[in-house]
Amino acid sequence: MGRETLQQIQGHMDPPICATGPDETALDAVKPVSIYGHFFGIQYTQDR
Repeated sequence: MGRETLQQIQGHMDPPICATGPDETALDAVKPVSIYGHFFGIQYTQDR
């Protein structure tokens, strides 16, 4: 395997990409937004 391939694999295995905790999924932030809304105006997005 080449170096670039190994770097791609390492990038896919990086824990922040696979994180599934409550802070990463932000399900509470999704609830108040309707299907026609957007996330730009909610506090969760503004804080980040």
